[in-house]
Amino acid sequence: MFASFMAFAGPALAQTGGSLLITGLAGQTETLSAADIAKRPHLQVTLTHNGVAKVYSGPLLTDLLRDVDAPLGEKLRGPALSDVVVATAADKYRVVLSLGELDAGLHPGARVILADAVDGAPLDAHEGPFCLVVDGDARPARSAHSVVEIDLKHAL
Repeated sequence: MFASFMAFAGPALAQTGGSLLITGLAGQTETLSAADIAKRPHLQVTLTHNGVAKVYSGPLLTDLLRDVDAPLGEKLRGPALSDVVVATAADKYRVVLSLGELDAGLHPGARVILADAVDGAPLDAHEGPFCLVVDGDARPARSAHSVVEIDLKHAL
């Protein structure tokens, strides 16, 4: 798999339907619609799987986690370093990422997006409404499609 990022000038195309529930450490929630996600600053990542390259675009996951007061940047220290993000897909497929690997202050190459578009068009019914795209993984196993929920949790 090869992944690369570039800034995307403007939001991805809004799609119809779909929402994402984000839950913070204290139980606070944020529900974002496809239109809400489309309004966020987007990055692009090229993900190659089985010889096929696709360009995904969406906001950084850390930008969405800030909505539920995730301890990022200077706040990411001590016990917070054991906090994890659980992304759940519509079919209950789950992937886990640590906050440390998402935070650009600890991991300068950290780029994980919640894509709402691929190759310039909204995600199709199979991949959408949102797809978690993890840059740098040797296999795209953590690049989950049909993501409906993001939970921030204490691992310990």
